[in-house]
Amino acid sequence: MSLLKNSCLAIFTLVLIISCGSSNVTANKRASVISTNNINTTFNSEYKRHVKEYYGQIESKEYKVIRKKIEQELPCQISPQNAVLIHFRQQANNCISMYENGSNYLKSLKFNLKMSSKVSKDRGLSDFFVFTKDAYLLDQINMKKNFIVDSGFFSNNIFTEREMCSAFIIIKPDGKFLKYYGEDYYTKIKDFLKVD
Repeated sequence: MSLLKNSCLAIFTLVLIISCGSSNVTANKRASVISTNNINTTFNSEYKRHVKEYYGQIESKEYKVIRKKIEQELPCQISPQNAVLIHFRQQANNCISMYENGSNYLKSLKFNLKMSSKVSKDRGLSDFFVFTKDAYLLDQINMKKNFIVDSGFFSNNIFTEREMCSAFIIIKPDGKFLKYYGEDYYTKIKDFLKVD
């Protein structure tokens, strides 16, 4: 009888050890893969319907106020000769980079950072990445000096539409701007900078 008890106890202990080990692995993987069941991760008609761009000119007086407020929020001093490029990330229903349960999101962000640095360096831009507090995978993003968590200023005043997970605004020193909601936009930035 004691052999049966010892065998049962050994099996129970083995099952307990295996199940505890499994829960640790799951906890570590939970952070890197999230469910995208309610997110449109395909470049389809629904996604295209929400891609938007706005061009305009900010009057000189307003531009100074806006630029000062942006500098306070970032927080940094931006050269008056530089255009400002602000990339914006938020949780939204349309987000191609979240396909495959988010496994591509961080790779996409790394690529965006590399491209933005290249474009900014070549054209005298000050570039920043702003994330809402609920932005996808924010807990895993290795925050750089030009990465900022939004206080609410950007989402309430500049990026007010909620359909796309990615957007940008570029403001030239003369107040001309382009605001774009969508994920593939570096050609738009380059083209906008060429036009005077």
